[in-house]
Amino acid sequence: ITLIHNGVNVERFVPGAKPPSLLDRHALRDKQILLTVGRIVPRKGLDVLIRALPGILQDAPRAHYLIVGEGHYRPTLERLVDSLGVRDHVTFAGKVAEDELPGYYQLCDVFAMPNREMPDGDTEGFGLVFLEANACGKPVIGGRAGGAVEAVRDGENGLLVDGWSVEEVSTAVLRLLTDPELNERLSRQGLAIARAASSRAKAEQFHTLCMELSGR
Repeated sequence: ITLIHNGVNVERFVPGAKPPSLLDRHALRDKQILLTVGRIVPRKGLDVLIRALPGILQDAPRAHYLIVGEGHYRPTLERLVDSLGVRDHVTFAGKVAEDELPGYYQLCDVFAMPNREMPDGDTEGFGLVFLEANACGKPVIGGRAGGAVEAVRDGENGLLVDGWSVEEVSTAVLRLLTDPELNERLSRQGLAIARAASSRAKAEQFHTLCMELSGR
């Protein structure tokens, strides 16, 4: 068996300045932006990140959590946001246009999706969103579960956490928001890792394998 991981479109997902139109749309100027992109379901760990926000805000008061996507778990998260009193620090952007998606990655300072395995065995797949964020020059935070461990190399392009632990998620977020050198290093290394995992590179890897198997 030969395993070829998913490739990322590095022509579409590229580094860039924070788009002024999106900053204004969501009133995020002068904010440190945490971003999650994906279907809003329990295994993504968004509830734990929201629970971590009060502690994060003590040391990073400009932090703001931006959630892109829809799903059945959103009403539960909305209630959690209100119960914790962090409504001013969380934005649910809903489903966004495909052509705007790269701009949302460019908007953030940290991409975070602390996924975890659920009691029924539901867990995350490869997690291409991590590489999409890396391709836009952003450091990532993922959970030590499912396929995220294949996409996030702890200490290289991002940080891995226990997606059930508020403390671990809070610590990882604060490390990346308050340590510019660490943020820049993981961003730079993440960009290199994403470019090495481009769709073209994966296609060439698959082509080479086919040639080897056919004896050509």
